[in-house]
Amino acid sequence: MKRTTIEKPACEMNMVELAHNCMYAKDRWAWYRDYDSDMDLRDFIRKFSEAEGASELPEDNEALSDILMDNLQYGINDPDGRTALVYRLMWAMADLRETLVEYENTGMNPKEIEGMRHKWIPVKERLPKKPEENPIYDNKPLEIYLVSVKNTDCVIRAFWNGASFTDGWEKLDVLAWMPLPKPYKEAEE
Repeated sequence: MKRTTIEKPACEMNMVELAHNCMYAKDRWAWYRDYDSDMDLRDFIRKFSEAEGASELPEDNEALSDILMDNLQYGINDPDGRTALVYRLMWAMADLRETLVEYENTGMNPKEIEGMRHKWIPVKERLPKKPEENPIYDNKPLEIYLVSVKNTDCVIRAFWNGASFTDGWEKLDVLAWMPLPKPYKEAEE
């Protein structure tokens, strides 16, 4: 699958690349770039507003955001309304691009991501792949999965050795299984 988001200077992008990447996030804010400019969206929208003949916008960024959100009420036929609409569309585009960057950085296609969702896989459909040797378990080929066992209402952790599921002591009559989720990690500030 070809990437839509790219990380290179605007002057090195073709027209389509720039169209998909003209809005982006930097310093936790929306930025606009084209072949000869790279600026904070708030600075861009002040210039755009002036070119549209709209009301003068304040230099204070908090006041600017409040005014632009309020100006959405005027609609597309009013210069203040158009300016507010362009502002909203541009920061939304930056936000969507950054979300797409995260997705594209996984290197996975939509089908692969769908397959990562934690859903039960009946053993009648398929079994897990054959495990590789695992240093944690004295180099025995073992993997750990969550399983639903016949005649129980609980989910348990089980070992898969490539032939059967066990709880570590005895073989389990497993109805369905799923991979373990990734461990929780605190976000770094």
